[in-house]
Amino acid sequence: MAADWRTTAREHGFEPEQRPQGRVLEAAARAAAADTAVHRAVEHLAERDARFSVRDLVHEARIASQGQAGEKELGAAIARAQQAGELQARRTWGRAAGGQRDWREGHTTREGVATERSLLGHAAALVREGNSRIGEAPGAARLGAARQAAIERVIENREKATGHAFSAEQRAAVASLLERTSGLQILHGYAGTAKTTSVLATIAEVAEAGGWSVRGMAPTTSAAQTLGAALGIQDVTVAKVLASPPVERAAPGAAPATPAPALWILDEASMVAARDMDKLLERARAEHAHVVMVGDTKQIGSVGAGAAFTQLREQLGSENLTEIVRQKKDATRQAVYDAVAGKISEALSRISVTEIKPTGKKANGCGSGTR
Repeated sequence: MAADWRTTAREHGFEPEQRPQGRVLEAAARAAAADTAVHRAVEHLAERDARFSVRDLVHEARIASQGQAGEKELGAAIARAQQAGELQARRTWGRAAGGQRDWREGHTTREGVATERSLLGHAAALVREGNSRIGEAPGAARLGAARQAAIERVIENREKATGHAFSAEQRAAVASLLERTSGLQILHGYAGTAKTTSVLATIAEVAEAGGWSVRGMAPTTSAAQTLGAALGIQDVTVAKVLASPPVERAAPGAAPATPAPALWILDEASMVAARDMDKLLERARAEHAHVVMVGDTKQIGSVGAGAAFTQLREQLGSENLTEIVRQKKDATRQAVYDAVAGKISEALSRISVTEIKPTGKKANGCGSGTR
């Protein structure tokens, strides 16, 4: 039988004794090209995301392979990277089908895992290390009735200043944030829920009345300045905080000369990358500062790697504002709710659209038409 196979092979131009070296080498070359493509894809994605979806990884690997590896080779290369521990399965937060932000199946790297562990470790430590409520001296006796009366006066003053009564969930958020001793708390709220003018303004005023220093922080200069102006507090960018030398503070209650307790209000927290958030929480621990993070997972994510705010909120929970008060008309308010839920067509159908036609006049030397 073997002789018959050899004869048939020779009749078709194959020499059974010779190995198909070219095909073996070609397969090995394609596997090597796939490994290189996956490695480059991971490097590229990890520059901006601590976690990335399976779909994004395959897409970038295709581009990096430049046609030298197919889907089968790329899939095998990804599997090899997982077996080697270079890739680890993780859910990733980002844009899913329909443009809505949601959890998707994905991966992270060894470095990404290390950053996440450090970040969550600092967060847990801040929660444990907080030993006073915002606006109270560390270790001071709790003044229940007097403190509640003082908080109520602040709320009443805010209502008079803004002309708007606090909603039930705004009052609940204020009460919860001011009742806990945790050194890290999270306020989540949609755009237009008056997070700044109601809850944060009250928290900041109570803290300052208790002798605390209050700093407003944000990832961008404009966001930091907007927060600072709205609350009447010092504002600074996250980058500047991380670049500046730490403030020397003794441990709470350790010495009479200890500087005033500090409250850091971090706005637009969903835009802060994981590495920067990790460093910021580490700095907060070193300076014994309480941190209140504010953000909205439905809005723009971080430019750098990681969805730190989403992870921290998932780990620690949050106070939530869902009632939109900025839009006064019912139709416009419902359009915002639809947009938040990812119902873009429904949102657009609820608002009127006015066409602006070109006038032929130049606007600030930037060309024709109106802006």
